[in-house]
Amino acid sequence: MYPTKGLKNTLPSYAYITWLYPVLRPLFPKYVSTLRELGLAMLNAVRVGYSKPVLEVPDIVALAKQQVRT
Repeated sequence: MYPTKGLKNTLPSYAYITWLYPVLRPLFPKYVSTLRELGLAMLNAVRVGYSKPVLEVPDIVALAKQQVRT
């Protein structure tokens, strides 16, 4: 999970692996997401629901991309 810029409470190990994100995302889109996408997916899941009870990374990315009218 790629942390959001400016986030203060992240795991120290993220500092060593964040440079890999631009390489991993195109190579392994089923396994890599951002913290922002996770947050948006959580909000959209509450607002509109989702058909699956357990979400995988591709579901999270798709749910984060949904346009939700408030």
